[in-house]
Amino acid sequence: MGFKVVVELCDERLLNKKRRDRDFYADATSCSYRSDPDGWFSRMLLSSAPSTRTTSGFQHAYADTLIAPARRTADRRQRLEIYTMIESIVNEELPLFYLHHMTALQAGALHLKGYQPALSGLFSTRGGGIRTAWLA
Repeated sequence: MGFKVVVELCDERLLNKKRRDRDFYADATSCSYRSDPDGWFSRMLLSSAPSTRTTSGFQHAYADTLIAPARRTADRRQRLEIYTMIESIVNEELPLFYLHHMTALQAGALHLKGYQPALSGLFSTRGGGIRTAWLA
């Protein structure tokens, strides 16, 4: 089983125009998960999120109703169940198609003072990119 695709590389100006005009079948871009799943789901799947409207244009009322309670729920098992339900919707509706995932390795040192960990992600993402610290 397979599928054929034509990948069109666009500069940012053309890509943004195609996104505004909804002139594409699928948008392949790189994204990364956040330390808390809500950073991903609220950013890339919630219908009202600016990045969702810009990229996939995904609108799913039921998924929207699941994202808010998942954010507020402290119980890990319950959160996993809710996020799994949302992922099932994604796998059925395919607003996003996961081509690959590169695991970002991170480590921490409790004795390092004043360091703010970065989110894994693009440098253009607020709080994202790579931060380094030297241990003396």
